[in-house]
Amino acid sequence: MSALRDVAEDYLRMRRALGYKLEIQGLLLNGFISYLEQAGATTVTIENAVAWATLLLSAVQFRHEMAPSRRSRWGRRDRASRPALARLW
Repeated sequence: MSALRDVAEDYLRMRRALGYKLEIQGLLLNGFISYLEQAGATTVTIENAVAWATLLLSAVQFRHEMAPSRRSRWGRRDRASRPALARLW
């Protein structure tokens, strides 16, 4: 385990002890630490944070670009089974 991961786990443990759930934030922080470990970084830098956030944003954008095709398939089925929904679309 890296020193960065130790610090991140200590941080999350302390915040959770104060009552914060940090479920999604904990996952994101662990993902960032994994990115830093793969990059061989030993400290958090602005450059690494921006690079990771850019990768994350690209993944989110890709997911949203793919979503309309999935939604339209489900939407057709819902409209056919529930005529009241057809008026909303």
